[in-house]
Amino acid sequence: MAYVNKIAEITHSCVDECYGSTNKNIGEAFLCVWKFDNPLEIELMEGKYNNLEISIENKLIADLSVYAFLKCIAKMNKYEQILAYNEDLRLLN
Repeated sequence: MAYVNKIAEITHSCVDECYGSTNKNIGEAFLCVWKFDNPLEIELMEGKYNNLEISIENKLIADLSVYAFLKCIAKMNKYEQILAYNEDLRLLN
């Protein structure tokens, strides 16, 4: 549980800093979401409309979601506590 809690701490902090929400933890998976301001733009991204442009705000939210996970990966590869699990023989088998 110590490993999962450390990963959760990193994930939650990075997602929160980037204006997202970590909604659910299912074992080793996290459900993280970012909300777009204009619902019509979601339909635009799904291909339902051709004459709308995506707002700069929603482009920024999409970029922040990617940035949050790049930040998570960087932090996970930085913490010695997490890296120690990569060498634990009990976990490798």
